[in-house]
Amino acid sequence: MVRAGPARQTPFIHNRLLPSPRLARIWSVMESDVRAVDDCIAGTLKNGHGLTGEVSRYLLQGMGKRLRPVLVILCARLGTYRAEAVVPVAAATELVHMATLVHDDVIDRSPTRRGWPTVNATWNERVAILLGDHLFSRALAMAARYGGLSVVEVLSAAVEEMVRGEMEQEAHRFDPDQSEDDYLTRIGQKTARFLADCCRAGAMMGQMPESATMALCSFGYSVGMAFQIVDDILDFTGSGQELGKPVGSDLREGVVTLPVIYALAGEHRGWVRDLISARQPGEAELARLRDMLHQGGYLERAYGLAREFRQSALEALAQVPSSPMLPLLKQVAEFVVERRF
Repeated sequence: MVRAGPARQTPFIHNRLLPSPRLARIWSVMESDVRAVDDCIAGTLKNGHGLTGEVSRYLLQGMGKRLRPVLVILCARLGTYRAEAVVPVAAATELVHMATLVHDDVIDRSPTRRGWPTVNATWNERVAILLGDHLFSRALAMAARYGGLSVVEVLSAAVEEMVRGEMEQEAHRFDPDQSEDDYLTRIGQKTARFLADCCRAGAMMGQMPESATMALCSFGYSVGMAFQIVDDILDFTGSGQELGKPVGSDLREGVVTLPVIYALAGEHRGWVRDLISARQPGEAELARLRDMLHQGGYLERAYGLAREFRQSALEALAQVPSSPMLPLLKQVAEFVVERRF
């Protein structure tokens, strides 16, 4: 017998998202657009039959910040906006993101995401893998129908790059001999490239000129780099309730992130190296590491690099023709650095 997921009611703007004033402002302006994306995703998933439909409906209840579709829509609105085509393409990017998260949860054997049981924990890993495949197929079908071959090529290339980044991450689990450049290359592949290509897809849908499209890609890439750096910082500074996952999850899984790389060059490098190599960090060791990252200035140093990427993102927007959408894109760049979840 298939075990059903728990019932759950989720408001349009999740309560966890409201504490960020910048995000609230973005959502207040884009509420109708994001509602349309949500309706599009629900329409393509809710009608599934049997177990596929059951698991899809469960997954719909845990959707996050919709950052990727927001970027698609904002970039498309800089040019010629056709909601009937742009909204499904934006929804396709969120479906790709959802698919990668479902597969990530299988790889990491995560019991929760955003504070709720994962698909693999609620059903099993086989169901989660198949659901992720289903989401990818629906995303590419929507992209092909509404964006054409060019958009499918963009999204396919982004997924290929994400896989490369994840494979590199897997190859270097619990490896203390990683440099800052290694880390930046990896997060560029697994996170930043996709955000850049969301901006590219939106600009293409809005028929933006090539120069503006390239500038928006640079914006998205820099936003993605800042987003992932802050994400990795929050793994040490956030609370489990805010993050929806245990604090220190990255290092528990052997993922060596930027603050730890900085600490590996500091005065306690030997202890940090031994902690990573031991492959079994306990709560006491993680607490000591968190204190060390804070007191040694490694977290603030990582924040400094995130702010540099934010500045690069804002400079890229200076090359885009003036539009009422530009302030919202700037708000996105500000949000990814100041966020606390």
